Amino acid sequence: MNVFRAGLLSYLSEQQLQALEGETIGIAGAGGLGSNLSMLLVRAGFRRFILADFDTVSVSNLNRQNYFLAQIGKTKLAALTENLRAIQPDLEITTFDEPLSPENWQQVFAKATLLAEAFDKVKNKKAFVASFAGQGRC
Repeated sequence: MNVFRAGLLSYLSEQQLQALEGETIGIAGAGGLGSNLSMLLVRAGFRRFILADFDTVSVSNLNRQNYFLAQIGKTKLAALTENLRAIQPDLEITTFDEPLSPENWQQVFAKATLLAEAFDKVKNKKAFVASFAGQGRC
């Protein structure tokens, strides 16, 4: 048995953990909110993710995002995947490293059962939430 999973079973029942493991979390943005949210969700027992961002890690990210000095210059998705797998190696992570827009986000997150909007710009936040409103995934 996976050691990480065994640890979670000290807090959750097998049925509860299986419910978390059955979800696919889509996170739009891997910056301050997205990088930290994904780390917390992994630690809570979720294991399937669709992560989308097109930026790279810079020194200005280190004070608020879940990245490290050695990751400066890497894509946020490569660095975040590395960090998440350092906690739980058995994760299923799909990444999309191109800009998100109303034209592609339905396709990018088609398999996500739960969604988190983690954009920087208010305009994108509103459009994303409006696009998925009523689907029961936000």
